Amino acid sequence: MLLTARHMRIAQRMVSLLFCAMLSAATALTAQESIQTRTAQLEGHITISSPTGRTTVARGATVTIDCEACLGRLRIDSTGYYRKSDLPVGPVTLEVRCPSATSLGAVAYTQALTLAAGEHRVHDVTLQAAMCAEPKLDSVRGRFRGIYTLHWEASTFQLCDEVPPIARAVMSRHEQIQNLAVVLSTAAVRNRFARVDVLPAALDVTPLYVEWHGTLVGPGTYGAWGLAPYLIKVDRVDSLRAVQLRDCPRINRYAARAPVRFDTSAVMLAAWRAIEAVPAEVGRVRVLSVTSRVDLATVPLSPTVTAQLRDGGVAITRPVEHYGNAKREVFRVVDLEPQANGTVVAVLASAFTIPDGKVEWFGTHTVRLRVVCVARGCGATVISP
Repeated sequence: MLLTARHMRIAQRMVSLLFCAMLSAATALTAQESIQTRTAQLEGHITISSPTGRTTVARGATVTIDCEACLGRLRIDSTGYYRKSDLPVGPVTLEVRCPSATSLGAVAYTQALTLAAGEHRVHDVTLQAAMCAEPKLDSVRGRFRGIYTLHWEASTFQLCDEVPPIARAVMSRHEQIQNLAVVLSTAAVRNRFARVDVLPAALDVTPLYVEWHGTLVGPGTYGAWGLAPYLIKVDRVDSLRAVQLRDCPRINRYAARAPVRFDTSAVMLAAWRAIEAVPAEVGRVRVLSVTSRVDLATVPLSPTVTAQLRDGGVAITRPVEHYGNAKREVFRVVDLEPQANGTVVAVLASAFTIPDGKVEWFGTHTVRLRVVCVARGCGATVISP
């Protein structure tokens, strides 16, 4: 059969398409092989050995591979198997946590490894049952003091005093799980919080100092997302007020340094007057950012102190309003350092934006001031601008 010119063109096009497809497949295969030669893979089985020598799958154990660009924990499957592909070449750290009734078990195994390009490493781990021993579900009634932060999604409670014995082994694993979940068990207890008059309008961001009676239960997964290892069921509230600087030295990093007669309002007003005495950039207004939280890099100021500063003429803002305003210089209180001679060193840091055509630069400035308080009041001088 004779082929026409049209048939020839179709045949050439089909050959061309087939060649392109083969070239694309070869390129993809080459790229995949290139990735595999630049990365490594780590896999293995996690088991647990009992005192009798019997080995079983460590169901519920978690594996973390710590390296550059690695993220998250790997949960082993029903056979104890774990695998992580595309690991960067070089040093990594393999960490295995025990099965646990909580969201985070104890670290039972850690090993530094060095992976070569294209390596397929098999690394099995056997945990010792004694290292993974965890207290059984237990409870204790008592009086608990602490800082309670109300939040619509995840309220938190931290103990002022030492953790009760039944919870120490679990809660000492990681400082980030020191929070306890709370259940306000009766309407009377819940109404007590609804009537508190020391809070600003933003109820869900203000910590409270509380003393209450109830039952501590655990270990388990409690609270929002199951991250709290213990739960307190509160049945009576004895004390409820705003957090003060001297509260709970065990968890409040500012409390241990605060003298008995520390007048935060007077010290802050004196420091602010000294800052105001230094000429500001034309068109820029100075404001003070305050927070009553105890877990931020800012000295917490109670709602009472905040109100006194506002009454003294200090322009107050909130942390969420720091950015995007070139007409303001927003200060925050970094530290209040009582000295042996009775003076106080106040450290304030400011943040501001600097417009430069269509670009805005972010600037910062730190001021250290010495505050001296006598019977007539407090005065401050700038130590270092």
